[in-house]
Amino acid sequence: MPEFVALMAFLMSVVAFSVDAVLPALPSMQQAFAVRQAADMQLVVLVLFVSLSCGQLVFGPVSDAWGRKRTAYVGFAIFVVGSVVAMLASSLTMLLLGRVLQGFGAAAPRVTSMSMVRDRHEGRELARINSLVTTTFIVVPMVAPVMGHWLTLGFGWQGVFGAYVILAAVAACWLHWRQAETLPVERRNPLKPVAVLRSYGFCVARSGMLPFALALGLSFAPLFGYLGNAHIIFGDIYGQPEWFPYLFGSLASVVGVASWVNAQQVMRHGPARMVRRALKALVALSLVFAVLRHGGWVADGLAPAYVWMALSFSCYGFLFGNLTALALQPMGRQAGLGAAVLSTLSNLIATTLGGWIGYSLMGSIEALVLGQGFCALAALAIVGLARRRAQRQTNSG
Repeated sequence: MPEFVALMAFLMSVVAFSVDAVLPALPSMQQAFAVRQAADMQLVVLVLFVSLSCGQLVFGPVSDAWGRKRTAYVGFAIFVVGSVVAMLASSLTMLLLGRVLQGFGAAAPRVTSMSMVRDRHEGRELARINSLVTTTFIVVPMVAPVMGHWLTLGFGWQGVFGAYVILAAVAACWLHWRQAETLPVERRNPLKPVAVLRSYGFCVARSGMLPFALALGLSFAPLFGYLGNAHIIFGDIYGQPEWFPYLFGSLASVVGVASWVNAQQVMRHGPARMVRRALKALVALSLVFAVLRHGGWVADGLAPAYVWMALSFSCYGFLFGNLTALALQPMGRQAGLGAAVLSTLSNLIATTLGGWIGYSLMGSIEALVLGQGFCALAALAIVGLARRRAQRQTNSG
């Protein structure tokens, strides 16, 4: 079990490392490609999430038909090609093309890791394992910015993309040698376009997944806005660019600790209750911090902002694993397709709203604070409606 959790976390970390390690290199890229507006550099992050979303729609049903491991290998190959294209880029357009290929390829190990966990576990145990995977996986956001910082200093921004190639090779070898296929041939679904489209329609309309996918996307939209603009928040707004990798990594560790606590508590309280508590806390934190800022009781400095972000990020540690478990629980043998729909919908929502929040950061984090409050409130309302609907169906049945 420990190695399985570590491997699933490592497969998921391909996406996280693709995002977090490149952040310290964004100023160098901006200078190299003569990009005038710093906020435009968040496209290097956001296009990856968009292509990741599209890739998951492809690799979800493919993994249900081909098996998890074979699908992951194809994704790693595409990811390596994208890394090489980005590493050799002579313009921002070519760099973004490489990032599109990276995101599309990274979709495969992301979908297969979520599916492999669902293949082996269900119910509260599924939520617990998801939380353990998140706890292990969170090591990457802690160390990736520091690695990206030193790689950029030593080899230029191109060195970050060289490290991606090595990461993909290590992950593929570990998967090949140490993990058995979790989807046997007799349980696989044939890859028929009409059947796949019908299954997608079922996922969205009748499986009960949609509310949790919407809630997941809304919840993480402010986090996406933060990810694409963390270098601006710590470097430009608060004037601490040299401390950016360490501030970013320490905030990521908060998510890891919260995920570990969730893994210990979810078996007792259930994922639905943990989700509601975390969303209520996010709303309260945003409301209190906004009032304190506008009332002049808290200065607009790094220390108060860091405390608010740390408290808020702890809530995210209670959301990802639980919302994922609630969404994938009904999917059964179609876990790959379900994981694809879940990630695609949530990523598109989070990317769209997160990009808007990022472009709204005009010399302060007010847009981030307000965005978190409104997004969490909307997610809480959706989860509440889903809960009441489920109760009505239970009572009528």
